[in-house]
Amino acid sequence: MYKTLSLVCMSLILAGCQITQDTEPMARPELALVSSPEKLQSLDDWLKLALSYNPTLNQAKEREVQASLALANSNAAQLPDLKLALDHSRRKTNAALANGNNLTLSFSWELDWLGKLDDSEQQAVMAYEQAKQASFQSEQIALKQVSVAFLTMIQTQTLLDLYEKRAALLGQQLQMLEENYQLGLTSALDVYLARNNVASEQSRVVSQKQALVQTFSQLQIAAGVKSTQGELTPAMPTFNAANYDSLGSEMALNRPDVQAAWYELLASNKASAASFKAQFPNFKLTASGGYSADEFKSLLKGDFLWSWVVNLSQPLFDGGRLANDYARSQSNERIAKSKLQDTLNKAYGEIEVELANYHAIGERVGLAEVALENARMAQDLSFSQYQKGLVNFTTVLDAQKRALDAEVTKITLSTEQRQQIINLETALGRPLSALFSLNLES
Repeated sequence: MYKTLSLVCMSLILAGCQITQDTEPMARPELALVSSPEKLQSLDDWLKLALSYNPTLNQAKEREVQASLALANSNAAQLPDLKLALDHSRRKTNAALANGNNLTLSFSWELDWLGKLDDSEQQAVMAYEQAKQASFQSEQIALKQVSVAFLTMIQTQTLLDLYEKRAALLGQQLQMLEENYQLGLTSALDVYLARNNVASEQSRVVSQKQALVQTFSQLQIAAGVKSTQGELTPAMPTFNAANYDSLGSEMALNRPDVQAAWYELLASNKASAASFKAQFPNFKLTASGGYSADEFKSLLKGDFLWSWVVNLSQPLFDGGRLANDYARSQSNERIAKSKLQDTLNKAYGEIEVELANYHAIGERVGLAEVALENARMAQDLSFSQYQKGLVNFTTVLDAQKRALDAEVTKITLSTEQRQQIINLETALGRPLSALFSLNLES
């Protein structure tokens, strides 16, 4: 019987010490491949992908899970500890060999008479709330990055369509000028200028196509996916923008970074209280009961033994470890307080700047619309006067360039205005899912 038990114990020890290792090499990480390109035409589709695949957001969610597990452990620290142990010993006394077998059920419970464990639990609660706010902030950043990249992609596609349309129009004008030159109605200088203009516009089209590839790549990186989508024809999204005329200073308190800094301060305060109480006596109850016998087969028929102990221990000398832990926790509390103040200052400054940018971009969009209307009228008028021989072709080219610049400015400012709304909503700490009317549960 002894040999059999020894073999079993040795096998268990060797099994516990065995180290398993996957001999296959780790696969190279890649972006998640989305195989439904026709479903990625709207901003909502890209935002929902980002909520699932954005790496930074997924890391924040995992940290939130870790904080919830730490909270569960802190709750369990206030509960009694119950263990079942089976012991076998063999010893030699003088010339005789003695065997010992014990089956023991032990109970221990630390009484939280000073509230130290409760402070540790509250610290874990605050740390969990901090992780939740950090996860929400990562979600806001992911939605902001994807939406800004999506708007930039639409702007790039719109400008590409504009450049292609203008290149085709200039090609028609060049054909007309070459025909008039053959008839002696147009000078060679006008033809050369028109050819140069067509070549420049075609070069701009090629450059814009390259920019479209880059912006689409940035959108994929922001969403954390790799799409096989080809030609894009998305529409500019509409936002449920709020009224920003009356904003109070309390808006900054809703930001997730401010909330996270506040919970960090509360957690450090509870950690400081727990460190302080760790210097006082510790009160613990322990009890055990079980069977003891020389032979393993008669263990349950052996003597029943029990004991209980009330333990009160007071640290007397530990080299200053507990005092240093308390001083360090106080330092961490002061750091958290300073961090909260710094976060608040940055929040107020960011809201002020983004609000000023929002009003400024609104005025610029209005002026750009007026400039575009006048530039188009000047373009039509200059070409009409050129056909009548009142102005030269250089005047027509200058008017066309001004009209193109005005239209490009209008498109760019319209995109910047939507991006500025996103920046302002993020600065205010409002959920971007509400701005986009995004149903996160679908």
